[in-house]
Amino acid sequence: MSTPRECVRADCPGKPGVIQETGFCDACLRRPLRARPEQAPGGPGAPAGAPAEGSAADGPHGPAVKEPLDRDGLVVLPYVVVGDVAKAATPEARLPSGGRACPTAGCDGRIGIGYGGRPPAEEGFCVDCGRRYTFRPRLRPSDRVGEHYEVLGYLTPGGFGWVYLARDVHNPEQRVVLKTMIDPSDEAARTIAEAERHLLTTLRHSDIVRIITFEHHRGEQDAEPVDYLVMEYVGGRSLREIVDASDTELRALFGGPLDIGHVITYGCKILGAFEYLHQLGWLYCDMKPDNVIHYEREIKIIDLGGVRRTEDHESRLVYDERYAPPAAERHSRGFHTDSDLYTVGRTLAHLAERALPAKALAARSFGHLVARATHMRPEARFTSAAQMSRQLWEVLREHRALLYNEEFPERSTLFAPTAELFGADLGSVLPLAHWSGRPRGSGPGGPLDVMRRFVSGGRRVPSAAGRAGSREDAAAHGAVAGRP
Repeated sequence: MSTPRECVRADCPGKPGVIQETGFCDACLRRPLRARPEQAPGGPGAPAGAPAEGSAADGPHGPAVKEPLDRDGLVVLPYVVVGDVAKAATPEARLPSGGRACPTAGCDGRIGIGYGGRPPAEEGFCVDCGRRYTFRPRLRPSDRVGEHYEVLGYLTPGGFGWVYLARDVHNPEQRVVLKTMIDPSDEAARTIAEAERHLLTTLRHSDIVRIITFEHHRGEQDAEPVDYLVMEYVGGRSLREIVDASDTELRALFGGPLDIGHVITYGCKILGAFEYLHQLGWLYCDMKPDNVIHYEREIKIIDLGGVRRTEDHESRLVYDERYAPPAAERHSRGFHTDSDLYTVGRTLAHLAERALPAKALAARSFGHLVARATHMRPEARFTSAAQMSRQLWEVLREHRALLYNEEFPERSTLFAPTAELFGADLGSVLPLAHWSGRPRGSGPGGPLDVMRRFVSGGRRVPSAAGRAGSREDAAAHGAVAGRP
C-alpha cells in the first residue's frame, strides 16, 4: 500500500491535508503544488540513485510518461514482431482439445475425448448415440490444393475445421491459411461453414480476418471434392498466448508488463468489430482470447466459424462455456447482442487478471463495467457494442487522468459523477462558510436565514442554533410547520 501524500500548501487548514485518490487535498480541496525542479526527487541536490518523479520506481505502473494515443483516443499497442512463419505450424496434426459436441441432432454427447488417461482416438463412435466420427486431417504437409497452394503444416484446429498453413506456389513469400471441416458428413458444421463463407465474402473491416478466395479440392481420401477457405495469414500472438506468457516473455514481447490500458484498447477494438457485425445482422458468439491476434500494433479477430444471423435461434450454437452466458440462459433465450457483449466482458475480465490494475478509482469503474456486461439479468447489460465501447473508453480516460495527474480526471459517467468540479482548475473550492456569510449559514442574509424568511412569510426567523430554547424560536418553528 502506498504512503499517503501530504498537501504542502502553507494555507492548508489540514496542516497538512492528505491528497485523495481524486487528486485533491481532503482539507483545502485543491490540487497539490507542483514541486520545483530543484526540489523534486531526483533533481539537483537529490541523493545519488534517487528515482526521479515519474520514473520506473514511481508506482506499479512504471514510468509516469504518457503512452501515446492513436487517433481514436486509445493506447498505441506495443509492436509485436511476427515470429518465424516456418515455426508457426506443426508437422504433426494436433487433435482438438476437449473434444467436440456430437453433431447428431438432439445428442448431448462429446466426441474425441480420451478415457482412462488415454489420449483421444482419431476415429471412433459417440458413446451416447453411436454416430461414427473422424478427426483425421484431410491434408498432409507438401500436399497441393488446387495446384495453387502448398501445405506447410497444421495450425491449431478451429471449432469445426482443420486449419492449415500454406504458401502460394506462385508467390512463395505469401503465406495463407486453409480451412475446411473436420467431418464433412457433419451437416450442422456444413451449415456453419456455409454461413462463414457467405459472411467472409462480404466483410470489410480492418480488425476482422479477410478471405482471399475459395478452392474446390479433391484429395486421395475424398469421395467428392471438398471446399477450402483461403484466408490471410495473421502472424503475431493470440491474446491467449499473451495472457499465459511469463513475465520474462512479456518483457521480451512488449518491452514491459501487460497494462490495463492495453486490455481496454483490445476491448474497444473488439467492440468496434462487433458493432460492425451487429449492424450487418450477425452475431459472433465465440469471443475468447484464443480468437484475437495481436500483430504489429493491431489486432485481428479470427475464426468466424460460430457466426450466426441475429434472428437465428435454431442452428447449433458455437461457444466456449468459459466465456458464454450461463447454460440456463442459452437454452431459454438463445443468443442475442447482449450475449455477444457478455463474452467480451468475460474476455476482458480474464485479460485483466494478468494485467497491471487500473489506477485508483478507475479500477472500480472497470469492475463495474465488467459486472454490467456479464450481469445475470440480460436486461441489465449493455444494449449495444457502441454503448459498451464508449464506457470502456471513459474508464481509460479516468485511468490515465489519475495515472499521469492530468488536469481533468473523469470517472465513467455511467457509474459515478465526474470527479472534477466545474471551475476547479481556477483555484480552490471555497468552503460553505464563505457562501453563507456566517458559520453554518445561520446569520442574517445567509441561505438558511433566507429560507426561514421565505417559509415564514417574509419575517426573519431566528436560528435554532443561535437562540435554542427561546419562545421566539418556538414560535418560529411553529410558523414553519404551519402551526399558530
